[in-house]
Amino acid sequence: MRVTAPRAAWLLLTVPLLLAAGCRTVHAVDPAPGVYEPLFDRPQVQDNLRKARKEADQAEGVARDLAMAAVDLWVALDELVHQLPLPEELGRAREAQAVTEYLRRVGRAARTAPPDRPLVFPAPVIELEVADYLETARGAAAEGRYDEALVAADSLLTHLDEGGDGPLAVELRYQTGLWRLALGDYDGARAAFSAVTETPGRMAAVGDRARLMNEEIDLLLMLPETPARDGLARGWALLETGAVADAGAIARQVSGAAVDPETAREAEALLAAVNRIEAVAAAEAAATAAAEAALAAETTAANEAQWAAALAESHALLTAERFREAAAVFDRFAGTELEARAAEQAATTADILVREERKRAGDLFVAAQKATDPAERRSLLESARAILASLLADYPGSSYADRVQRNLEAVERSLAELDPPPPPTP
Repeated sequence: MRVTAPRAAWLLLTVPLLLAAGCRTVHAVDPAPGVYEPLFDRPQVQDNLRKARKEADQAEGVARDLAMAAVDLWVALDELVHQLPLPEELGRAREAQAVTEYLRRVGRAARTAPPDRPLVFPAPVIELEVADYLETARGAAAEGRYDEALVAADSLLTHLDEGGDGPLAVELRYQTGLWRLALGDYDGARAAFSAVTETPGRMAAVGDRARLMNEEIDLLLMLPETPARDGLARGWALLETGAVADAGAIARQVSGAAVDPETAREAEALLAAVNRIEAVAAAEAAATAAAEAALAAETTAANEAQWAAALAESHALLTAERFREAAAVFDRFAGTELEARAAEQAATTADILVREERKRAGDLFVAAQKATDPAERRSLLESARAILASLLADYPGSSYADRVQRNLEAVERSLAELDPPPPPTP
């Protein structure tokens, strides 16, 4: 594939779907869950590695750098195939690492290409999935690696163009304009923004942003050609991508060091735009905080009303000596803001229940001690034992738990005395 240097980097990854050599992907349609399926099988990897090495041996200069990048890519994928089987997440991560490194080397090599000489790119070029390209492009741009972002984005746009100008393609074109502007490529940025604004359908997808950025480029080109101008271009691009603080830092730096009034005025314009966005963000944050506070107050009032009703209900049940129902009233607050308070109140109510039930078991125990009929005594003691055992099982965290345990042991001893062991055999 022969292309001239200005388009070299952007055409590098546009071979439809697979490899220029005609290989097919082998990702399983229904792979085993959690098991990594390689992008290419071992024969495909080795065949393309052989072709890449042959091209590297025959190429020179930048073309050889590109071919060696492909060699290293296929070596990495070959090593990955030899490590199978692998967990899906681990295999995908290593595959992505190999491709990302390949993209970085492509970007570096393309930037060194002479502008007036055609380049021959290596045949084995992988086209990633749309999501991979998008992640690669935006991730690189977020870290300031705009050349790499443009390599991946242009390949993705070539793929998306086959299906028309959808919202993703239009938005990505706009972002490539910002990335080119950040690099100081004014003509490339203008072309990208113009591609967005040239039709009403595309224009609707991003509003007036592309037109306004072209107007900003016109203003920048009227400034003296200095590093400060390129810094302001990067600042406007960062502002549009949402990096407001970074844009503000550039504006302040250029404003403080500007040696001509035109550049100083443009720096102040950028800083004013930053201040407007920050003011809007602050106002929105304040409005959100106020709304959240109002909602919290409303929620608190509703919670307090529910709490008062629960306390009244529990008190009525306690008065009616329906102790277990009184303790269960507070279960309704599980998972709410009142859960901790409800747990504390439920524990207090449970203590009242245990105290009253322990008292009832004590009355039965005293009655058993007074009973003269062994059967009646046993019945009274077994009733007391059932109450005490139930309290320990249902309310082990009660503050009365230790006393209940001692009471139960006393009942058990009294029951044992009703059945003395048989006399020893002579």
